[in-house]
Amino acid sequence: MKNKIGNKLLGVLMVAMTIISTLFASLSTVHASDLVLNEVTGYSYTGVSPHLGYAITHDPLYIMKVDGKVVFCVESGIFTTSGGGYIPETYIDRKKDLLSKIAYYGYTNTAQSGYDYAVTQVMIWGELGDKYISSSIPNYEKRKAEIMAQVNRHDTLPSWHNQEVSVQVGKPLTLSDTNGVFSDMSLTSNPTNTSLSTKGNELTITANQDSTNGTLSYQKVANAKIGTSIVYKKPNHQTLVEFHLDNTKQANLKVNVIKLGNARIQKLDEDTGKPLADATLLLEYSGTSKEVVTNEHGYVELNGLPQGTQVTIREVTAPDGFVNKGEVQTITIEPNKTLEVRFNNKAQQGQLNLTKTGKKVVSIESTDSEYGDLHSFLFDYQPIAGVTYDIKAVEDIVIGGTIHHKAGEIVTTVTTGDDGNLINMPYLYLGKYEAIEVCAPAGYIVDSTPIPFEFIYAGQEVSLVQESVTAKNEFQKLRLSLFKEEETIAKWQDNLPVIETIPASDKVFGLYTNEDLVITPEVTLPKNSLLEIVTTIDGEAFLEDLQFPESHYYFKELDAGNQHTLLDKHYEFSFIATDNEEIKEIKIYEDEEIPLLNKLHFNHFSLKKLNEEAILTEKEGYHFELVESQGAIFSLEDEDGTVIQSVTVGDESLATFNHIPVGTFYLKEVRTSSSDYLLSDLIYRVESTKDGIQVYNEADKLIAEQSFLDEPVYLFEAENYLIKGTGQLSKTDISTGEPLPNTGIRLLDKDKKVIFEGRTNQEGLLTYEELPKGIYYFQEFDAPTGYQIDDTPIQFEIKENGKVVKCEMKNKQILKASLPQTGENPSIKLYVAGILVSMGAIAVLCYKRRKEKLNCDD
Repeated sequence: MKNKIGNKLLGVLMVAMTIISTLFASLSTVHASDLVLNEVTGYSYTGVSPHLGYAITHDPLYIMKVDGKVVFCVESGIFTTSGGGYIPETYIDRKKDLLSKIAYYGYTNTAQSGYDYAVTQVMIWGELGDKYISSSIPNYEKRKAEIMAQVNRHDTLPSWHNQEVSVQVGKPLTLSDTNGVFSDMSLTSNPTNTSLSTKGNELTITANQDSTNGTLSYQKVANAKIGTSIVYKKPNHQTLVEFHLDNTKQANLKVNVIKLGNARIQKLDEDTGKPLADATLLLEYSGTSKEVVTNEHGYVELNGLPQGTQVTIREVTAPDGFVNKGEVQTITIEPNKTLEVRFNNKAQQGQLNLTKTGKKVVSIESTDSEYGDLHSFLFDYQPIAGVTYDIKAVEDIVIGGTIHHKAGEIVTTVTTGDDGNLINMPYLYLGKYEAIEVCAPAGYIVDSTPIPFEFIYAGQEVSLVQESVTAKNEFQKLRLSLFKEEETIAKWQDNLPVIETIPASDKVFGLYTNEDLVITPEVTLPKNSLLEIVTTIDGEAFLEDLQFPESHYYFKELDAGNQHTLLDKHYEFSFIATDNEEIKEIKIYEDEEIPLLNKLHFNHFSLKKLNEEAILTEKEGYHFELVESQGAIFSLEDEDGTVIQSVTVGDESLATFNHIPVGTFYLKEVRTSSSDYLLSDLIYRVESTKDGIQVYNEADKLIAEQSFLDEPVYLFEAENYLIKGTGQLSKTDISTGEPLPNTGIRLLDKDKKVIFEGRTNQEGLLTYEELPKGIYYFQEFDAPTGYQIDDTPIQFEIKENGKVVKCEMKNKQILKASLPQTGENPSIKLYVAGILVSMGAIAVLCYKRRKEKLNCDD
């Protein structure tokens, strides 16, 4: 361009700058471009350049090309000229986008006439700050406004851009671009095989059976017109730009082709898979809502619905006996298909809640007894596991025409868990059933009584009906039998009891724990705790209807009575439940069905026998001592007077009684060691107990006792006394019978030893007491004055105790010779006769005395 100012200096400077720029450009490695200024637009423009600050007229306006490409000046008023040396690079400027759109709509997307170039170049200068003054361009402002209108709506796409539309086969769809830009766009892609027609800003889409889903693409700018804007620079020359849009401004529309399809809905029994008629369904689609009923095959059909139609199906009424689950299914119709939809109806079922409890020990109660604390188990019903039931159908179970179970059929077998409830109890169909217990844990009694229950239809909204029953199991009862015999004395033989055994009665036993028994974590019954007290009757002690926990126990005898020895053994047994019998019987024997035996308690005792002995000291008489002796016999009688033992005193003067049972007995002497002794009439009462022996006299005074554990030499002494009597001599005058005092008399024993010498008293008597049984003699050793001495021993005998044996001894006077007195007329014959009679009498008397042992009497 030539500056009208014609400033030669400026021209020189420009030439210099060009030369310098050319120098620098020659040093660059970038390929330089050539500017050609040989085509004029035919128009001129005057405006104030922001680069110079004053008005410049461009006349004419050239169409500038670099390397054959149309470029626009972006530095108005700056010198330029044809020639090479322009260096291209990517154009970067904040107004690049706006300038590119102006270049596109002002020139690129036009007929590209000189007019179009001139308008575009002036608009670019104006956007870069050039102040418009005038131009020869016709209708510049109008054309500028048109171009700017296109520029302003360049970024606006159709209102349906990036939307999705559905086109049903046979029903064209027309879309209107409310943004009003669709008419500016061209189709670039149609993979849908739909028919497209346009009218202004309207697009009509028509689908056929072969149409497919896809995305329609339209764009404002052809791909060939998209590129990178290039700036060309040359020192001291105008900067030139080749403008390109960097985006085609594509609009997309996703098209879904809707084809027709069908649906067939079937109602089935969920358990059997059989079709269910008379189910009412509600179908909702495309604003339509209607109820339909399944036919005999369980079907409802829905035909001719557009592809993609969403059909919501819900059950309104279930067939009788079935549950309306409220199931909702939504389906989408697919093209050229019949969708099969299945709705299952579950038959209403029942759930049996059976709770099983069993009797269990839960605590302990204690009371006092004469044998100590007596403990009792307290029971309660607690859940038990392991109880098995058969569930049996009482009638045919028919649901929806299907027979699920026949009458009498066992439907299932179930077992209770730790909480007493059935484990894995299946749901049952409606109908009548019964639960029959077939198995229980060991120790519990199986209760096979059927438990009836029934499940009744509760309406279609109830899926599960409940039936609850409870049942109890009694715990196994114990019958404990303890067999007991006792010794008894059948008779006595040879001082020994003849023993036989008989069933025992009145023997008391205690039942005890034989280990610590844990009832609950908080309650423990210690070992050796008393649980029961039982007494034998006719050989058996039995406890029945006992309910004890499984454990170890034992019986111990507490009282064997007063005649038998207490058993100190523990008779142990274990109760371990192994079956379901109602009564668990346990029998207690000593050994292999041999009953326990109580032996009689026997005592023994000894008595010492002492006999009285007479010791003679001549002329001083007897004195007596008790000395040991043998040979006496004692008997022991029972209360009935039966002699049970007869014992002879033997060595060491002891009489020992063995095998004395418990009871009251009487001890008597039945024979003395000799006939010289008095048989004792004492009767001793002997009390034999399990504690020992006590002996009482007839006055009921305790005279001796010994413990069962004692081993004394003897218990008491029994004495025998000699039979003793009294000898008495009467001394009289033979003639007159008058007593003769002061006669010297000696007492002789059988061996003629002098026991005593004495004299008769004033009554002519001499008495000696305490003479042991035997033969004795009175002998005169000194006659009274005037009497003749007669030393003939007079024998007497002591036979009975306490008797006085009387003897008589007569003395005659010493005769003196004398003549008859004068005056007396005694008859000589009478004297002679008297003498003869007297002598005869004496002779007879002496004969009798000798015959009667010297004439002593009792």
